[in-house]
Amino acid sequence: MNTEQAEAHFNEALRLLRCCGSATQAAKLLENIVAAYPNHASSHYLLGLSYHRQGLNESAIAGYQRAIALEPGYADACNNLGVALSELHRYEDSVAAYRRAIAWAPGFADAYHNLGNVLTGLNQHDEAVAAYLKVIELTQGSAEPYSHLGNALVKLGRYADAAPLFQQAIALDAYYPFALGQYIHCKMHDADWDGISALFASALSGIDAGEPVTAPFIALTIPSTPEQQKRCAGIFVRERGLEPAISSGAVVRYKHSKIRLGYFSADFHNHVTAYLIAELFEQHDRDRFEVLAFSYGKSGEDEMRLRLHAGVDRFIDVSDKTDQEIAAIARQLEIDIAININGYTTNARPGLFALHPAPIQASYLGYPGTSGVSHIDYLIADPVVIPTDQRCFYSEKIVYLPHTYQVNSSLQPLSGQCPTRMDAGLPENAFVYCCFNNSFKITPDVFQLWMQILLQVDDSVLWLLEGSPVLTSNLRKEARKYGVMPERIVFAPRLSLSEHLSRQKLADIFLDTLYYNAHTTASDALRAGLPVLTCLGETFSGRVAASLLNALGLPELIVHSHDAYRSLAINLAVQPERLALIKQKLAAHLHVYPLFDTVRFTCNIERAFTLMWERYQNALEPDHLEVVEYQ
Repeated sequence: MNTEQAEAHFNEALRLLRCCGSATQAAKLLENIVAAYPNHASSHYLLGLSYHRQGLNESAIAGYQRAIALEPGYADACNNLGVALSELHRYEDSVAAYRRAIAWAPGFADAYHNLGNVLTGLNQHDEAVAAYLKVIELTQGSAEPYSHLGNALVKLGRYADAAPLFQQAIALDAYYPFALGQYIHCKMHDADWDGISALFASALSGIDAGEPVTAPFIALTIPSTPEQQKRCAGIFVRERGLEPAISSGAVVRYKHSKIRLGYFSADFHNHVTAYLIAELFEQHDRDRFEVLAFSYGKSGEDEMRLRLHAGVDRFIDVSDKTDQEIAAIARQLEIDIAININGYTTNARPGLFALHPAPIQASYLGYPGTSGVSHIDYLIADPVVIPTDQRCFYSEKIVYLPHTYQVNSSLQPLSGQCPTRMDAGLPENAFVYCCFNNSFKITPDVFQLWMQILLQVDDSVLWLLEGSPVLTSNLRKEARKYGVMPERIVFAPRLSLSEHLSRQKLADIFLDTLYYNAHTTASDALRAGLPVLTCLGETFSGRVAASLLNALGLPELIVHSHDAYRSLAINLAVQPERLALIKQKLAAHLHVYPLFDTVRFTCNIERAFTLMWERYQNALEPDHLEVVEYQ
């Protein structure tokens, strides 16, 4: 190949790559060039880029590295090297590549931005903040760095600092994906409710119009309908490319002596979901099931992670693996049923399930809503959280467990010493209403109900979980608007689980939130003997507490309107004998009703898995299933 031919090949390859032409064709041209001119750095760089476009990351890395070796200071090659390394989850190497690109080109905004993204994934959020601030300094008029900086600050719990960044992103691009939802979520974390009703309306109208205004999880926390939640999930799937164009579903039907279950989660450590599910792992019938856990969350050896290790047949840390690698491992291990515990919660890997790590795929426990995808076959629920007339709002087929969908560990004596009310900062003789839900679940309408209740019940206080100083200030300011003295809002510091469970005995009634109920928090309260008052919502996330109360034989604590909620909360305070009877009933039911009977629950969910597996083995499509409890 002479120089003129090489130059023509190079220009054609460059055209193909710039115009989104065939990366395969470009690679063939560039392979010919580097064979003839092995020291031409730009050709190696473009060859790396052409491999990268084809998803051949290892080959791309080799091309970029060769270009850098030939031309030290090649910042573009170093930046793209960082991208390829990041896509292979080689995050530390990726950070080093970006830092080298920045050293060679100090004004390289893309390298700073990519560095911030990887540092965020490594939970090095302070350094990520610094990187994004540099991007904003170097660029003008782009919404993206403001949104990413906001996300990094959210990870640090700095919601008040993050909110105006999302607001700025929206000002620069009114339809910047998911920024409005993040803005709302930050404001809700700090009870910054100025203009919140208009923001709710804007988000819901955006969902109705098919715009990517919010991530699905945030839609669950605002006054959305089941239809809007499904639409929101579908928009997210579309924007993130989570629905494969061609199904890669496995057609093989594994023939095992035991059904092989694969539980997938980022939360296999000291996390509320792990506390719920640990005993289920331990109780699975090992004569009929083999249990594997795939962990793609943070590593470490905390107490819960060690328990989970011991409770499964095989615990596989895949936190450093790509989705493709995890799916390949699961297929190699011939997982029959993949159980997605995360859904669209923090650190979820929804793209993994588009690759079909197992022939049967189910969503369970961690996310109270629909995935909006066709490749999740089943959603495990119960008749309370998803009534049969709401099935149309779920992309999955519904598997109905008896009693409740939520697994709980069996009852154990509370290990923490119960403090006194004085220790907890509570008035000794007050009637104590409490709500230990996360602050983003507290909406203005439920807070108004709480204030109306306090005004009707003398010597009552509201005990909430402590958050930021901004949250404390804002909630006390809101209380004043209703004529409630701010000292009647008492904040509980965050404690260990055992200490938290023990102190709940100091309260009289747990008041639930509306659109996103207490879930684990409700079962914790009930476990401690604390009655939970809930208003049955329209969506899964707003019906969980009712599911738990039904499974404990306490339907009298489920109401169907805001007026009934307020009335019952007041009546139980002014009629102590009525509340005492409910507490006695709760205590009596703890050991005989299904909510905390983990062995019984395990049998039921195993029946659900068996029904799914039998349908697949018989070449039947997924369908709605109802588990009938063995008597």
